[in-house]
Amino acid sequence: MLGGKGAMFDLPQDAALATLVSQVHARGGIVGAVCHGPAGLVGARTPDGRPLLAGRTVTGFTDEEEQVFGKQWRPQFPWLLETHIRGLGAQWQEAGLMQPFVVSDERVITGQNPFATGETVETIIRALGRTPVARIAWRDERSARFAREALALDPDVAARRFARERDSLQVGIIGLMGYYQLQAATSDVQVRQALQLMELAAPFMPEPELTLGMADAHARLGAPARARALAELVASTHPEHASTARALLARLSTAP
Repeated sequence: MLGGKGAMFDLPQDAALATLVSQVHARGGIVGAVCHGPAGLVGARTPDGRPLLAGRTVTGFTDEEEQVFGKQWRPQFPWLLETHIRGLGAQWQEAGLMQPFVVSDERVITGQNPFATGETVETIIRALGRTPVARIAWRDERSARFAREALALDPDVAARRFARERDSLQVGIIGLMGYYQLQAATSDVQVRQALQLMELAAPFMPEPELTLGMADAHARLGAPARARALAELVASTHPEHASTARALLARLSTAP
């Protein structure tokens, strides 16, 4: 199974790998990749010369995830994974930002991001006709899955579930998922979902960036009083973030 952002630099150029993947699949084998790993599948071909991924449903690290998380390495990439794979004729599918998600199509199994690693491996094992050994999901995996499932619940129900499961979760992952989802949000629904995750984590994650994220979300949702209170709190208690807090307060003062 292939994975890791380093895959973007060398695997697409590896002719031997492309040949191996092509031969394994042609012989009835299974190929799998997670996160940036599908970059190692783009050179593979079917026996009639078509791209192996053409017409198949595939996932991997999304353009949206690159935009939010890949600012340091994205400029060095030859192309964005999602865009390139779509260009090969694949049917791209994805879940929300950094949510665990796996796709299986004709013995090509792909996972969206690192949080999908365990599920991708288990899907490959099942495709081999075997049963994965029962395991307790890794803590970060559970946390990402909880964030995904919480967004489908009533906020009060999600809060009660969070209270029951908090000790088994990495609260920081849930808060950061909300914070970064806010950066990519383009609708009020997405802003509310991001805010929901941030508010779950906030009592146990007293980071000024998270507080400012919640302030920004409230501002975008038309709750200026709550936004102002949070921004003023950061401005008075975290001088290193005061300029960002003051910029938000200035924006609130000029809002209609």
